[in-house]
Amino acid sequence: MIITNNTYQNIIDLEMDGNTYESCMFSDISIDNKVLDNVTFKSCNFSNSTFSNCGLHQVKFINCNLIGTSILECTLKNVTAEDSNGLYLNIGKSKIENTSFITSNLKEMRLIGCTEKNLEFRECHLDKMTVSDTKLQGVDLSTSEINGMIFKTSDIVGCLISPEQAVGLISNFGLIVKY
Repeated sequence: MIITNNTYQNIIDLEMDGNTYESCMFSDISIDNKVLDNVTFKSCNFSNSTFSNCGLHQVKFINCNLIGTSILECTLKNVTAEDSNGLYLNIGKSKIENTSFITSNLKEMRLIGCTEKNLEFRECHLDKMTVSDTKLQGVDLSTSEINGMIFKTSDIVGCLISPEQAVGLISNFGLIVKY
């Protein structure tokens, strides 16, 4: 079912599975203890909303406003965020599997205490992203902007970066590149 232009103040009793939501407002709400399965959100607004103890399975966020959204203690499996604005997106203590962020603004995003398997960032703005207690081994950051990234060294060991990004990351270790 396709649902358009609705505004939601809570979704406690809303059956969302299998639906597509277009241009709907979900801003400033708490979504707790809910499993969303096979749901697509197009041009929806989730600004300053919180997902807590949720399962997001086969969920797509396309051209969505995720500014200030928090995803806490959730399971993300087969999730895609594409062409979305996730400025200040906060993902904490979550399990992330087969999840892709594509051509999205994720400046100042936080990944704290997460486990990941097959996490993808493709052509995203990750400037000033904070990574802590989240291992990015094998994650390809090479097509994304990562200026000013804040991280623990152990969290970025084994991630893939471009030569240009390497020069910028070296400053995090107090080294100066002489040209």
